[in-house]
Amino acid sequence: WAVVIIAGAVMLKLSGLHRVLVILAAGLAAGIVHLYMPLLVAQTVRVGVFAAVLVILMWIVQWIFARVPQIRRMLPARQKKKPATTKKPAADKQKQEQSKEEQE
Repeated sequence: WAVVIIAGAVMLKLSGLHRVLVILAAGLAAGIVHLYMPLLVAQTVRVGVFAAVLVILMWIVQWIFARVPQIRRMLPARQKKKPATTKKPAADKQKQEQSKEEQE
């Protein structure tokens, strides 16, 4: 497990194409070894599947978080709501002033 997870963590620095090339090269090497020691390769694959799934999830999460700033820029900007004013319109002020004058 440790070898697979460490290799996956190191390959985080590589681009997607280079990761695929490394995986294909490892598959080719495993295929060649499988010709001479099929049980060893089968047992190794069976044990390493869970670690490989963890590495793939690690790559997917890295890809998603690398894209978050781009996704945020593409989303429409949120509009700020204007705070409600407590001021009364000028017409209401005039009416209040008139009613005060009438009362006096």
